[in-house]
Amino acid sequence: MLVALVTIFDDPIIGIMTGTIISLLILVEKISRGQFEIILNNKNTGIVHRSEGDYLDEIKKRGDTLVYSIKGQLLHLNTLNHLARFESGLNGYKNIIIRLRELYFIDVDGVECISEIIEDCKKQKRKIVITGVNEFIKGLLKESKEFRELEENGMVFNKTSDALKYFGYKIK
Repeated sequence: MLVALVTIFDDPIIGIMTGTIISLLILVEKISRGQFEIILNNKNTGIVHRSEGDYLDEIKKRGDTLVYSIKGQLLHLNTLNHLARFESGLNGYKNIIIRLRELYFIDVDGVECISEIIEDCKKQKRKIVITGVNEFIKGLLKESKEFRELEENGMVFNKTSDALKYFGYKIK
């Protein structure tokens, strides 16, 4: 409505610029939250919790393997949100799978974010694997010592189902 009013009563060019600025601010705010999906698995019962979006819901059910999918971009704007989720709400799981199948862009800060998540999981004696990395993202992640160590130890899988099998799940 604001854009329409500015366009009609002031100047069409100013109206277009106002709309562009508002759209850009909305886009930056959405990207900064960091899109993700969580799937919590239990060896006995299978999937016990699933949520996605950009806000972490409280997880009431317990499981032993957490699949954390990073969606869209992993860049300076949203790395702190992803890290904060792991530091506060996503601890207590012995197996972590970072799924990057839907990640299509990463910058240097994103690579550092993945490194920090790997480091934190190792410090907490949790097993961590990475799945679904495309070749472009993998090339950038190889700059990280932590990612290279995971890859050398066979902890980078093409499919999440392969990682679940590694953790002892029976996948049909």
